[in-house]
Amino acid sequence: MKKAQGDIKVTVTKTIHATTTPDQIAASLMAIVVDALHGIDDAGCDWLTQWETEVTDPRFGLYIDNSDWFVSDDSDLMTLVDAANLLKYGNPLTAGC
Repeated sequence: MKKAQGDIKVTVTKTIHATTTPDQIAASLMAIVVDALHGIDDAGCDWLTQWETEVTDPRFGLYIDNSDWFVSDDSDLMTLVDAANLLKYGNPLTAGC
């Protein structure tokens, strides 16, 4: 379809106001993590991080429930989990390896 001569391109924006809770934001962050890990089932357990070691240390990483259930060594996902735990519990949860 040809544009008629004199068409004007218009951009419209709208501001909306919404409220949310820390728990809702935490759930959204965890949904990103679970999606990145292809829908892993955490069986309702807490997610934990282990940062106190070198990246090459086998204990470095993201865990579910305890240090026996290793999930990933992706530091971006670990950061999201720490942020979610901070919002939900008031502090990051560590694996205590």
